[in-house]
Amino acid sequence: NLIQADISRIENIITDYSAMIKDEVLLSKSVSKKFNITRSVLSIIDGYQKVSKESTKFKFISDKDSSSQLFAKGQESFIEQAIKNIIDNAISFAGKDGEIIVSLSSTSNYLSISISDNGPGIKEPNIERIFDRFYSLREVDQLSDTIHSGLGLNIAKQIIDSHGGYISANNISEDNIISGSRFIINLPLGN
Repeated sequence: NLIQADISRIENIITDYSAMIKDEVLLSKSVSKKFNITRSVLSIIDGYQKVSKESTKFKFISDKDSSSQLFAKGQESFIEQAIKNIIDNAISFAGKDGEIIVSLSSTSNYLSISISDNGPGIKEPNIERIFDRFYSLREVDQLSDTIHSGLGLNIAKQIIDSHGGYISANNISEDNIISGSRFIINLPLGN
């Protein structure tokens, strides 16, 4: 069983790494275009809600009213992949009764996508390490359900960086008690 788990893990690493390299090449050759980020985020959440049924709860918050739309410029499919990688990470740490809150806001030049969960938070003292390739904070017993390659957050960071954006992470805490983690993606507005 241990050998089979290691083989599965290595296969996942190789597959993810190959896809990452392929995506980097495609992204560097692609042409950016303006797209509706509000619609993209709502579509992503809808997809997760259909799959998760009752296990994970999703909530969407926007600083714009329902008629206002925010636009980004770039490769829509890549930015959606970055958002999905972060949501997948949030779901895996939030657990069975997880709650994921996705917030969308903007300033005059940037839009911000915040993805929060009610999991255990980020235990790594150097939070930026979580974006390193092959890095994972999962405990051994958490590996039994799904094998993780430690590439999801790294890929998300590369995609956001290549679009002139920035991604960061922090813990959510109240009265010095950690109640989850928050990932924030900042992207230039696609005016």
